[in-house]
This record gives sequence, C-alpha cells and structure tokens, in this order.
Amino acid sequence: WSEKKMCSEVLKLAVETLQSMDNKLMTGTPLSDEENAFYNETGGSASITTKAERLKKLMQQQVENGGQLMQHEIDRLLQQVEEKIDAFDADIDAATKMSQEKKVAKLTAQREKAVARKQMLEG
Repeated sequence: WSEKKMCSEVLKLAVETLQSMDNKLMTGTPLSDEENAFYNETGGSASITTKAERLKKLMQQQVENGGQLMQHEIDRLLQQVEEKIDAFDADIDAATKMSQEKKVAKLTAQREKAVARKQMLEG
C-alpha cells in the first residue's frame, strides 16, 4: 500500500505538470523541447489521470479487502481517518450554527462513512 501511495503522489505531480502544459498550449504558448518530449512520452494528462484513478481503486481494494497491510500503514490510515472525522465534526458544528440543514446532513453522512472505515481498519 505504501508503494502505491508513493506512486499515487508522483502521478498527482505529473498530472499537475501536464495540466500546466495543457494551459500553455491553450493560450498558444509553445512548449519547450523538454516539455514537449515529456508531454509526448506520457500521453497527456488524460492518460496519467486514468492511471492515477486505477491506482487509487487498487489502493482502496487493498484496504477494504484486508489485503496485506503493514501495521505502520494501518496506523497511518487510522490517523488520516481520525483527522477527517475531526474535520467533519468541526464542519458539522459550523453548519449547524449557520442553520444549513442540507449541509449538515451531507457532512453527517460523510462522517458516518469515515467512522465505518475507522472501525473496519481497527478490525
């Protein structure tokens, strides 16, 4: 899982780089020789985005199917989900104070999914 996560971060950076190149091309600015070579080698941002999405699904399957996670990976995932739950709590509190019922309902549903994920990780 950790290796997939690192690869996911690299793909994310590649997508950002390619999107920047796409923006240059849209404004009529030519790419440098190095940028053009990179763009042609990667197949553009759509190709990298597809790979990143597939990798994300594989990571999710590995976690949900209890597939060979190291303890430090589980600890990292638990920390991430606990941070998300805390953020949801703060957002729910703010939305409640502002009488935003629809937002509260949406955030509460997301929080419940995060709590279920935490329970799954705790096994």
